[in-house]
Amino acid sequence: MSTLIRSFVVATAALGSSMAAAQENVFVLSSGNALTDDSVIVALEAIGHTATLGPEYFEFDGSDIDQYTVIYLQPNHNWASGDMPGSGQASLIDFVCKGGGLLTTEWTSYNVYVRGTFQALGLIVPSDYTTWNTMSEATFTLDTPDPVINAGLPDQFTFPLTSLAGTESHIAPREGATSFYTTSSFAGGSGVVGWDWGLGRVASFSTVNGTLQVGDENFRRLIGNLAIWAGDASPGGGLPCPADCDGDGTTTIFDFLCFQNRFAMGDTEADCDCSGELNLFDFLCFQNLFALGCDE
Repeated sequence: MSTLIRSFVVATAALGSSMAAAQENVFVLSSGNALTDDSVIVALEAIGHTATLGPEYFEFDGSDIDQYTVIYLQPNHNWASGDMPGSGQASLIDFVCKGGGLLTTEWTSYNVYVRGTFQALGLIVPSDYTTWNTMSEATFTLDTPDPVINAGLPDQFTFPLTSLAGTESHIAPREGATSFYTTSSFAGGSGVVGWDWGLGRVASFSTVNGTLQVGDENFRRLIGNLAIWAGDASPGGGLPCPADCDGDGTTTIFDFLCFQNRFAMGDTEADCDCSGELNLFDFLCFQNLFALGCDE
C-alpha cells in the first residue's frame, strides 16, 4: 500500500467512527488504474462504508449487484475504452429504479453527450454537459443545502484536480435535478448534481475524482456523504434484457408491439424511465434499450 493511500486511513479514522451508523455497501467499477481504485476504496472504507472493486465499466454485464446499495461509476483512465454492455446499462437503470444509488464522475457525462456511449444509462444521469477544462484546482461552493450531503463540510472548499485527458466538465442540472454545489471552474457550472429516479437516486460529479481529489479531506468526505445520500433506499436488482418485452430471449419488432400494448393498457411495466407516468419519454427509453439489444 502506497504512502498516499496509507495517509487516507490515518486522516479519516475519527471520521469513520462517526459515520459507521450510515454505512453503505458500495460497488466500485474500476477506473482502469490500480492507484485510483485503491484510493477510492480506502477512502470509502475509512469513513465507514464497505467497498468492493468490480470490473471496468466496458466489462460490466450487470450481474451480481443485488447485495450492494450504491454503484460508483468512474470511467477515468479508461474513459475511451468503448461502451458499457447493454446488459450492464439496463441493469444499472433497473438497480436505481428499484431503490439503488448511482454515483458518476466526469467522463460519464462527456461520454453520454459527446462520444455517444452510455446512451441508455444517460436517461438517468441528472447532469447535462457543455465543455471541459484542464485547470489544476477547483472550489466547490454550497448551492442547495442537504443535511446528509453537507454533513461535516464547510460551505466552500478548494481542492486539487487530477488530469485524465482533462480535469472537470461544465455540467448543470437537467430539469428535475438539483445542483448541490457549484464549481469555480465555470460560470454557472455545478460541481455536484443529483436527483431521485424511481425509488433510487443518482448524483454526478463535475470532476474526474482522481487521486488528488480523493486525497483531499473535504472532497473525500463529500464522496462518503453522497454515498449515504444515494444509498438511502433499498438495493435494487438487475434485468438481463428489459427490451425483451415478449420474453423470447431476443429483441425483435414483436417487442415493440408488446411494449406498445402494455403502454396502451396503462401497465406500469411500460414505465421504462421510472418516472411514475406513462408518456413519450417511456418510448424513447425503450427505444434506447432496444438499440442495445440482448447480450449473449
